[in-house]
Amino acid sequence: MSGNFFSYKIKEVSTVIRFVLGLRRFLSEKAFIATAKRVLEQRKGSREESFLMVVKKGIFGYAQSPYLPLFRLAGITYEGVERMVAEKGLEGALMALKDAGVYFTIEEFKGRKPVVRQGTTFAVSDRDFDNPYMASSYQRRSGGTRSVCTRVEMNFDFLAEIGATRALILDVEGLADAAHVILRPVNPYGVGMMYMLQLVKYGIYPARWVSLVREKDLGLSLRSWMGVRAVFLLATLFGKKLPMPEFLNSKDIADVVRGLAKLLVTHQKCGVSANVSMAVRVCLVAKRLGVDLTGVEFHGCGEPLTAAKKKAVEAVGARVVLYYAFAEVGLAGSLCSRPAQIDDIHVFNDFVVLTSYKREAQGCVVDALLATTLLPSAPKIFLNVESGDYGVLEERKCGCPYDGLGYHQHIHHIRSFEKLTGEGMTFYGADLLRIVEELLPAAFGGSCLDYQLVEEEGAEGLTRLMVHVSPRVGPVDEVALVKALIYELKKGNDSQKVMAQVWLEAGTVQVRRKDPVLTKDGKQYPLHIIKEAG
Repeated sequence: MSGNFFSYKIKEVSTVIRFVLGLRRFLSEKAFIATAKRVLEQRKGSREESFLMVVKKGIFGYAQSPYLPLFRLAGITYEGVERMVAEKGLEGALMALKDAGVYFTIEEFKGRKPVVRQGTTFAVSDRDFDNPYMASSYQRRSGGTRSVCTRVEMNFDFLAEIGATRALILDVEGLADAAHVILRPVNPYGVGMMYMLQLVKYGIYPARWVSLVREKDLGLSLRSWMGVRAVFLLATLFGKKLPMPEFLNSKDIADVVRGLAKLLVTHQKCGVSANVSMAVRVCLVAKRLGVDLTGVEFHGCGEPLTAAKKKAVEAVGARVVLYYAFAEVGLAGSLCSRPAQIDDIHVFNDFVVLTSYKREAQGCVVDALLATTLLPSAPKIFLNVESGDYGVLEERKCGCPYDGLGYHQHIHHIRSFEKLTGEGMTFYGADLLRIVEELLPAAFGGSCLDYQLVEEEGAEGLTRLMVHVSPRVGPVDEVALVKALIYELKKGNDSQKVMAQVWLEAGTVQVRRKDPVLTKDGKQYPLHIIKEAG
C-alpha cells in the first residue's frame, strides 16, 4: 500500500509540475490571428494523415485500446484502415468501419451497457478511451448536469489547438478588438477559465469576469479553489494580469446590464461568454430597464437555441452565437453567419469528424451523431463514438466566411437523446421546448424562462410533474394551466394520450409558484429532475 501511495504522490507532483510549466509556456507564447489561420489550414490539409496517425499509434500501437477487440472481430488491420481511407475518403471509411461493428454507443462508452458484437461481450469505461500518449496537465469533467460526468484529461497543447479555432471565431465575428466579458461560474477547469486563457493567448484581456453563482453556493472542493487561485497567481508571476472573478447574486443581473452598456460606449462590440439561458435573462432585464444592447454577442453552448430564446435576445439588439462543443472532443462547430436554421452550425471538420446513422432512441428513430477525433493532443481517442446527440448533417455552400474557409458541413436541430433518458418524460422531445417556452408564456404571461417542468420522486414513491411558474409572472389560473398542459400532451401518440389522461385524473401534474431550478453552472433546462429522499 505504501508503494502505491508513493507512486500516487509522484504522479500528483508530476501533474503539478506539468501544470505550472505548461501554463507558463502557454501564456508566454503569444499567438496571432494570422498564426491561427495557418494552423487551421495545416489541420485541414492533413485530416487523413492525422487520423491514420492516431489510429496507428493510439489504437493499434496501444495494447489496452478498447477498439482492438472491435477491429479483431471485424477482421480489419491497420493496413485495412489505410486502404479504406484511400478508397472511400475519411468519412466513407468511418461509415464502413461503423457498418463493420467498429463504433461505441453512448451507453457502451459510459459503461452503462456491455459491448456486444458478433456474439462476443466485453465491457469498457470512459477511462479506457484516454489518450495514452498525452501527458495531462489538469483534469476536468464533461458537463454532466443531466447525465453521468465523464473524466477528461487535458493539456495545454490541446487548449492551444482549441484556442486557434476560437481565434478564427473571433475573427469571423469581428470581435478581435472588442471588449470581452465572461459571465460564468468560477471553476479551475470550467468553460469560463478555458475561455479566458484562450483569449489571453491571443493578447485579448477580458474586461470583466462575473459569476452570478455566489462563491458559497459553487460547492467547489478545496483542491478546486486552490486550482483557481493557482492560475491567477501563476499568471501574475508570468506577467499576465487576469481579471479576478466578481461574485454577485443571481438577482444582480441589472449590474451586468449596466456594465455592458458602459462597455458599448467605448467599444462598438462586446463578446460575452455565457450559456444561452443566462443570455436570455440578461436581455430580459435589459428590456425592463430600457437598455439597448446592440453590439453585444453572447457566445455559448450546452443547450438548444430556440425561437423563443433567440427572440428574447434580439429584442434588445443583442445576438447569440451558438457553439457545438463537448469536453471529450472540444470545440466542434460555430453558428453560421448566414444560417438557414436557428441553430445552423458549421462543423470544424479539421478538429473532429461528425457522421450520423439511424438508431432507435426513446421509441423513435433519430440521426445519432458519431464523433471521431483527429488531433493527437485530444484528451480522448474517439473513433465512431456516439456523442449522445442527434441532429441533421448536411453539406451546403452558404457563402459565409466559414464557407470561404472550406467548412462546408453544417449541422442543425441538435438535441440530446442520451440526456433525456434520465429526465423521465422522454417522449415529448422537441414539443417540450415549445410547451414551456412558447405555449405557457403566450397563454399565461411571462417569458420563456419563467416556466419549467420538474419531475420529482417524493417520499411516498409517487412521481409528480411539478410546473414551476416564477412568482414574477403574477396571478395565474393554476387549474387552467394544468388543463392546457395536459391538452398539449394529448396531441402526441396513443401512449402519450393515455398517460396524459392518467396524470390528469391522478393529479400528477401540479403547479408550484417557484422560480425554475438552475444547475450549478447557471443553465436552465425545460425539464429538471429532483429525487427526494424516500
